[in-house]
Amino acid sequence: MSEFDGYLASVVKGTFLSRREKARLVEEMQRHLEESTAMYQAKGYEESTGRAQAMESFGRAKEIRRQVIRETFGV
Repeated sequence: MSEFDGYLASVVKGTFLSRREKARLVEEMQRHLEESTAMYQAKGYEESTGRAQAMESFGRAKEIRRQVIRETFGV
């Protein structure tokens, strides 16, 4: 289980994607968040602060969900 699970679950909830598509999207976002966390840690942030900064810079879950729906379904 990842420290980003709750955040990522809220992103894909209600996107109308298949389980497979959701899993792929979560995997991709997880990678980006882990890379961003590592970048913040390299800058001297504590791990928990780096994770928080990574999620903040990634964006609010609701906004990302809307973007996924728009890009996937043209809505």
